[in-house]
Amino acid sequence: MYVQIHKELGRVPAPATSQGHGPLPYREAIEQMEQRMFEEYSRACAGVNVLQWLRRQHLSLTEEIAFWERVIIWLPRLFDLKHEAERRVREGRMILAEAHTSLRREMNRVFPSGYALGSLADELARARCALSKLRWRRAARQSQGRTP
Repeated sequence: MYVQIHKELGRVPAPATSQGHGPLPYREAIEQMEQRMFEEYSRACAGVNVLQWLRRQHLSLTEEIAFWERVIIWLPRLFDLKHEAERRVREGRMILAEAHTSLRREMNRVFPSGYALGSLADELARARCALSKLRWRRAARQSQGRTP
């Protein structure tokens, strides 16, 4: 009855431990979190080809995660800029060379020189894959050898 009422209200009691009482032990909770992060990474990267970016400056995992989070927000704006430039070229308000220069300048914030932009969906999938991989790596690093 208790479980049924909570399910009806949209709340399900927290899962019990392997012994059936209380919260999970620290180590088990960390391992489950790492497993969930790996599963998210596997789903996000299924069928996605991701380039490894070579950077002159080394970024920490936290900095790289923040970078890819910003890229996911920025990508739709990049495509809006691209579509706006294409529209202006069609209307004769901008020449094609100016449109390419403008788009390349914006793309250079993230992509290497000469990178051919795919569709928004493809680029978002690559960015989400890279982000999921980094989050999983951070979770795995945090769980190694850390017990309270």
